[in-house]
Amino acid sequence: MVEFVEHTYQVFYTGMDRQLVIEDQLRQNEEEPTWKKEKQPGRPNNRQQHGDVKRQDRHSTARLQGGKPPQSWGPASDSLGRHVVAILKRDPRRLQEVCSRLLGKQLPGTLRMYVWTDVLMKEERRKIKDHSVNVEKMLRERFGRGIVQGVQALKLKSATRSPISGLVENAVIEMYDRTPGMQAYSQPEQLKEAARVLNILYTYDRSYEPYLIHWLFPLQLVYREGCDQEEHPYELAMYLKLLVDSRFPKWPEVFAIAERVMDRLKQEDRHLHRHLLECSLKNVSFDPKDFLVQLIHKEKEQAQSGGKGGQKPVQPSPELLANPLIFVRKWVGEGFVSVLDAQAVLLVWDQAFMTDWKHKVLEDFCLVILLLLRDLLLQATDYHTMKGVLLLEPCRLYTADIQRGWMHLQQGGLPADLPTLNRRRPSTAIPAQSPLRTRPEPSPSPRFDLEPDELGPVGLRNFKVKLILLRQRPGDGASEGEEDWVAHFDHKNVRLTASVYFGDIKLRSKSTVTEPRLKDKKQNLQSNLGEYVDTYSIEFKEDLVFNNLDPSQFHGVDFGPDSQPYAIVRASYRGKGEDDKASVPVNLGWVKIPVYRQELSQDAAGEGGPPMRGARPHWDVIEGEQTITVVPGNVPETAVGKVPRSFTDKDVVREGSMLYATVFDPSADQKGEDSDAEEESDADVVPTVDSDPFVFFNPETAEDQPPVPDNSEGIDLYVDRVQFIPDNATIIKVTGRVMKSNLDNLPDISAFAELDSSARSPQLAYRLPLNTDPDNRKPMSHDALVLLRVYTVDKDSKTLLVIGSCLFPLFVEEDGQTRFNVGGHQLRLRRGMPDTKKPLLASSLDNVIPVPGASILLRLMPHGEEMIPAPPYKSGFYHSEKSRPNLSEMRILRDFQSDTLFPLSVREAIHRLQIAQGMPPAEEESDAALEQWYRDRLDAKKHLPPRTPASHSDLLRAVRYHIQTGIGIQVEQAHGVNGEGLYVNVFARVSPGAEARELENTPEGYGGEDKIITTKHDFTSLQKSPKWLDPPSIIHPHLEPNTCLLIQVFGLDAVYTPHPDGTERGTVTGKRGQDVRLTTESQLGWTAVPLFDRGCVMAGVHNVPLFMGMPSTEFLTNIAVKSVELSMKEALNTGSDRLCKEYSSLVVKVYDAHYNPEECIPIPIRDELLKIDNVSKFKKTMGGVKSKPLSQLVLQSLDKKLQKQGTSSEVYQREEGFYDEAMGETFYNLMENALMNAGYGPL
Repeated sequence: MVEFVEHTYQVFYTGMDRQLVIEDQLRQNEEEPTWKKEKQPGRPNNRQQHGDVKRQDRHSTARLQGGKPPQSWGPASDSLGRHVVAILKRDPRRLQEVCSRLLGKQLPGTLRMYVWTDVLMKEERRKIKDHSVNVEKMLRERFGRGIVQGVQALKLKSATRSPISGLVENAVIEMYDRTPGMQAYSQPEQLKEAARVLNILYTYDRSYEPYLIHWLFPLQLVYREGCDQEEHPYELAMYLKLLVDSRFPKWPEVFAIAERVMDRLKQEDRHLHRHLLECSLKNVSFDPKDFLVQLIHKEKEQAQSGGKGGQKPVQPSPELLANPLIFVRKWVGEGFVSVLDAQAVLLVWDQAFMTDWKHKVLEDFCLVILLLLRDLLLQATDYHTMKGVLLLEPCRLYTADIQRGWMHLQQGGLPADLPTLNRRRPSTAIPAQSPLRTRPEPSPSPRFDLEPDELGPVGLRNFKVKLILLRQRPGDGASEGEEDWVAHFDHKNVRLTASVYFGDIKLRSKSTVTEPRLKDKKQNLQSNLGEYVDTYSIEFKEDLVFNNLDPSQFHGVDFGPDSQPYAIVRASYRGKGEDDKASVPVNLGWVKIPVYRQELSQDAAGEGGPPMRGARPHWDVIEGEQTITVVPGNVPETAVGKVPRSFTDKDVVREGSMLYATVFDPSADQKGEDSDAEEESDADVVPTVDSDPFVFFNPETAEDQPPVPDNSEGIDLYVDRVQFIPDNATIIKVTGRVMKSNLDNLPDISAFAELDSSARSPQLAYRLPLNTDPDNRKPMSHDALVLLRVYTVDKDSKTLLVIGSCLFPLFVEEDGQTRFNVGGHQLRLRRGMPDTKKPLLASSLDNVIPVPGASILLRLMPHGEEMIPAPPYKSGFYHSEKSRPNLSEMRILRDFQSDTLFPLSVREAIHRLQIAQGMPPAEEESDAALEQWYRDRLDAKKHLPPRTPASHSDLLRAVRYHIQTGIGIQVEQAHGVNGEGLYVNVFARVSPGAEARELENTPEGYGGEDKIITTKHDFTSLQKSPKWLDPPSIIHPHLEPNTCLLIQVFGLDAVYTPHPDGTERGTVTGKRGQDVRLTTESQLGWTAVPLFDRGCVMAGVHNVPLFMGMPSTEFLTNIAVKSVELSMKEALNTGSDRLCKEYSSLVVKVYDAHYNPEECIPIPIRDELLKIDNVSKFKKTMGGVKSKPLSQLVLQSLDKKLQKQGTSSEVYQREEGFYDEAMGETFYNLMENALMNAGYGPL
């Protein structure tokens, strides 16, 4: 198989090379675009000549390309991109998947053009509900009509020669001359094209700003197809208009982004932030043209504030223009085009388009650039040098460094690591007098026997650190020679940061976030050298996993003398300063850990010769525990792989300090130090997302079992595990009793979970021997049953509750014979107890409501001297047929598996419960003390009143809300609406709470203002109490206590006229033949339904009161910060809203969408909101009102003969469907238009 794979790869590799050579030849044979050709002789332009002279001294990518603009992509990537585009054209729905996989990468040309175009047109596509419409064609036609109208209005001969064409041309030339990243593209045709596009845009909507030249530049680079065609500038102008209107951040958003960037910089690097502010106050001088974006926006604000026509224009404020914040505003406001190289600009814009221009993307790029320039910025001494770094140096950064830095942040890396990613830092750049250095010429690429290949994932865990800290040197006084932080050393402030390197290049970094645990502490010991030292042994229970390690992206980069991958783990200490804020961290020391070894595939290399062409080396993870001596001090910036230095007298961390860590492969992860033993015992204690939450019984597991004893022999009952306890449970115990056994003096069952087992599926090592005394054995009754109950402490109320119960028969009848029910069994937990008025049977709980997904694992085994360990659940040992989850439960179990908020272990669950009860656990609490507290907390005698049984846990809170799963909503019926003779429908939308309004939508698009509309009616219901038959709708709001569903009831006063031949639906008009419209009279009432209750869905059938008209502004303001009930009461008290005179109400079913409607747990009827007024009056209206049936609305549209036949005629049945369809579509269109006009977006 290995040989076949290698041969296949060689064939593919050679074929790809051949194809790329052919494509290269075709490209060379193609005629170059005219804008790349040599300039035609003509009248010289002094401005251009002057600019050319200036450009020779500036950084420019043109110098690297022989004077020609560089290519933005290669033939190999573009060939692959074209194939991806072909797939996307067949299945556009996969675009989001493609973007998520390519995030952080630069897109090839064809794919980039496809992605950018799709995103630019997304907003227009949302506005059009008819998916058959060609959106691009519609936009082109609309833009063309606008151009024609503009030409006529301005009385122009051509749209490319607007009244401001001279101004535009001069601005374009000056902008290309001033911007380093654009200079390489300053060809006559490029400049003319830019001027034409901006003139066309001005003709279209009279808009022009100088910064649009920057925004247009990336579009010119991307949309090169057809650049020699006459309509190409019009196409670019249309794309630029779409960018301005729907994608690029508005100016207030730009300013907010800049503010957040500086806030993050202050948080992550206070030293740099303070230094920039100090520089901004020294030697301040500026050119207003550098901040044209800021001044233009200020002028607009002044104009919009109502300033007089003769008012003076905005004068630049020295304080504002000197502030470092203004530079970040300039970066973002000009799309980074003014400060970055063209390739880096395309990288930034690629990420922006692939994430739909999320502001966080732009923030992260700003932070990356600032921290990559950190060393240069710290060398700045005043405003002038700071300005030079912030405006000129970003263009000299390597695009790959910016890319690595941005991906570093996306993968959770530390911002503090970003400065080391800049390969042009002052320590490695060519020395110069000024901190503003010129880019060195690239050094020749080093020769490797094998190029670095992509590294597989690697992880580090089980960190243990032994720190020996110097307290007092020989001869020093009691306090002299002692570091202050050593005297107040707190092990909780130690953090580990692991970084994976390839040579001197850092690929990824991650830090521990949990507090370490102190295992041992010895203070004031005297060493052999006469020093007094403190010794601490601490451990970290945290895994640091590194994915997407790809050093091949740095092809041609000098990795340094140690061109191998390895990990550096650095220990740091950050105590508290005088102001109780975190002080500057102290680097305690570091270790180097080998984590990979390089292997070649078999037969990939010849004997003693170089590797064969196409041979692919791979890196294997070196798994196992590593013990390394700690090297004191900081990690060196270069030559990290050299022999570490020895200890010196100045080091606080003394010789003998060690670090222990386990290297593991996450792709084949089996937790624990002995994975083989674990697999033999119970490797699925903590079910993972990839494991199956339910396993069918495997008969093969029972083949090697011992023979079944008869009913007079001994038997052992094992309680192995409780599977998947609900979200509102914490710690558990299992109690039980053997019933009807004919045995005497049997103890009650009381089983507790093992501390280090899974908190979600706790393991219990419990055995109850039955009938094992040889001197007192007697036959057991065949009716013997075991009743088990699972107790917990409720997460919210902290009271002792019962999760569920089950009954297990000790005997089973098979082939006419009764025998012990030996083997493994998985039994459902059910919420209730058997009926004491009926005989107790094994089936007594079968009709009791099951606890969703919860079960218990038991074994009945022949008696043995020693306890038999439980087999792995995934082995199929347990009879699980009766516990098979339905579709809803499988959805719940999958979410349980992926839940990161639930405690991992029983030990952690105990600690959390102690903290929640105001009893922080002691650091050195022994397992015995912890188990005793655990047992006491679940003791019913200590936590329940005498003779008071524990209540059952609330099934409505068994599953926490997940935004991906959502909430099911079904509007069922209205009672007493004033809808006689009207077509009544309901529109509902999510009204987010105050905090939810600040949250962005999830990547899947969840968290928006979901909308619901009813369209299907029960025509047997009454016109004043209509029922709807629409299936439930699923909404996905953000979890926020005050988020609710705002519902409005509308009535259309419309007439339906059947089609003359009766074969298709008829028409809908007003009663006088006019178009149907929504008016204030159409609004029959409104109400609101709460959606959440303490992290769960407020499931139930809600009976809610209807108010008149539409909700007031006061109510809409209140529900964002107050509950629905309180907001309604205040609305009535203040008179801002009034109830419907008929005491109308609405019935709305709300349930957690984990459940399918037919599998949903029982939900209560909720009348709480009716109590804001006279409940009896609401109930009276719900009891019935006099009204005609809905069917009358259909009958009155038919002729009299058909009306006499009633609702049973075939014609009526057909027209009923046509009526509902036509009226429903009319209401849908009217509602959508109203929403669009109100700014809520389409349905």
